[in-house]
Amino acid sequence: MSTLPEAAAGEPTPGSMPAIFALVHRARVGVMAIFVVVLGGALAFALTWPKTYRAQVVMSIVTPDSGGLGGLLGQFGGLASLAGIGGLSLGRSNTTEPVAVLSSREFAARFIQENDLMPELFPRKWDAEAKRWKSDDPRKIPTIGDGVKKFTGSVRRVNLEEETGLVVLTVDWRDREKAARWANSMVARANREMRERAIAEAQKSIEYLNAEAAKSDVQPLRDAIYRVVEIQVKTIMLARVREDYAFRVIDPAMVPDANKHYWPRGSIVMGVALLVASLLATLWVCGTYLLDRVRQGYRDSVGLRR
Repeated sequence: MSTLPEAAAGEPTPGSMPAIFALVHRARVGVMAIFVVVLGGALAFALTWPKTYRAQVVMSIVTPDSGGLGGLLGQFGGLASLAGIGGLSLGRSNTTEPVAVLSSREFAARFIQENDLMPELFPRKWDAEAKRWKSDDPRKIPTIGDGVKKFTGSVRRVNLEEETGLVVLTVDWRDREKAARWANSMVARANREMRERAIAEAQKSIEYLNAEAAKSDVQPLRDAIYRVVEIQVKTIMLARVREDYAFRVIDPAMVPDANKHYWPRGSIVMGVALLVASLLATLWVCGTYLLDRVRQGYRDSVGLRR
């Protein structure tokens, strides 16, 4: 004998497709309201949310060149050690240093300060007319640390592609012209900083080498030291004339078209909204079904008491 409850006359069997359609039909008003509200809210968000534009610079890392300094010091290794120049810096000796500098928080802090970006990063706390922060409370005034955190977290991103060795600098910002200008400016500043470092290191090396040469009486060693000095002088000359000292720009940042914003993307926003609305509508239908069962059970219990 079957133990499943029998449907009343004229009613579809519980769990059957007709019963499901009947349940959805009864909950149609709530389902329609959910879709209208969620999709309408998503559309309003996509149309009114401030647009974010993306600018990118694609570049390669310039291979460091010590100008034969390493081989020269190796050739005179014993004498160089006696003279104290065996551990002499060869300048930039790897390709990861420029990427580390470009993606560092210190570099971001200097870029923010040089370009006065704190009001740009925290516009709600800045009084544009008075040219000052709206609050006088130091606890409510953003610090450079806050600016670096926001800048490195949501504005600037540096990626090194392992397969190609290319470096991609990405800037996401609400002003499309500033996004492109900041991206190109950061690359130029990184090249300038690496160039200044190389010049400073070479100048220190030259001063040290000249002092060591003056103290040495070994002519072969003096000749080797002056050859090293010559290489360091060439390093300085090269750094001063080569603008792309650390990064060679392959594809500079271009100002994005006004209608080519990166976020919000209408298709993604509406797709997520459709999924959310479907989930809420399903919950609404299930809730309607459970509520009907509770009401039916209550009516049955009242009828038995009578």
